[in-house]
Amino acid sequence: MDGVRHLQTDDLFSKYFWAAIIIIFVLLACFQSFKQINMYMTTPIATNIEAAYPNKIPFPVVAICNNNQFRLTYLTGPAIQNRKPKEPKNDTSSSDANLTVFDKVLENAWDMDAVKFLRNAAHWKSRMIL
Repeated sequence: MDGVRHLQTDDLFSKYFWAAIIIIFVLLACFQSFKQINMYMTTPIATNIEAAYPNKIPFPVVAICNNNQFRLTYLTGPAIQNRKPKEPKNDTSSSDANLTVFDKVLENAWDMDAVKFLRNAAHWKSRMIL
């Protein structure tokens, strides 16, 4: 508090003036704190929830969302599947038949920018809204 340093001056008027100001504002802060705590303690908080289930919902209130995070047409399309993997496979024991579509995508998209990949692979809002 900046006013406290004025309490040590030699000028009596300044000393008493700043002491009065500090005391008044400390009392006002205590009063406001008491009022807020009192209001918090005495005012009950009640939340009323009324659920209304209409018989008819006007179109297009209901949207049908796809649960799949990525478009399979993009993941299995030429933009991803025709890319070269990071390293050629030297191991002949593991076959491509055991890999899922997502494993192949991870192998082929190793050098793609993640933001670009996610923007292209995610569903488009314009195609999801009926």
